[in-house]
Amino acid sequence: MAQQPGTATLAMPVPPAYYRKYSSTAVKDGTCPSPPVPPETYACFGHECNITQRFIQPLSDCGIEELFDKSKDRLAELKRLNRETLSEFIALTEHMSASTPEEINKKVQRLELLFTNLHHLLNEFRPHQGRETIRAMLEAQLRERDAMIANLTQTFQDTREALGKMFHNAQTQNGGAGTDHADAMDTTTS
Repeated sequence: MAQQPGTATLAMPVPPAYYRKYSSTAVKDGTCPSPPVPPETYACFGHECNITQRFIQPLSDCGIEELFDKSKDRLAELKRLNRETLSEFIALTEHMSASTPEEINKKVQRLELLFTNLHHLLNEFRPHQGRETIRAMLEAQLRERDAMIANLTQTFQDTREALGKMFHNAQTQNGGAGTDHADAMDTTTS
């Protein structure tokens, strides 16, 4: 459909009409409708996700063999899997010319399994990484705010001193005639 000249188009769609039911007074009075129940599934990048499932599924639930021990230290297991991946890759490159395609496919599948396990272990650290990132961001914001407050406090004190000097100079130049204004300034800034 062609747009007629002189007509305006909206960058964003008009909000649905039911938003009017959630006015401040309706929310205070409790007369607004209750929020809808969230869906149990949603689509993300074409993949259907279920909100009742755990965010990081165990590999055994996906039918993939776990090559790490859950009771041991995750960092030690990551290092062990990394060394094993490196040795498997070196073995694959050594046997590329002398081995049959079936043996090479077995080594490639083993490498895929090792990479999947490494990837899974790294993803288990993601929630912790997210919390630490947020904590670091909040600490940085707190430091910035503290510095801003200190700067404003210093500016306020400098301004107060400058105004005090100005009133004092004005008072001495007028021979004490401006004492009422200086006294008023002292009481308002205290």
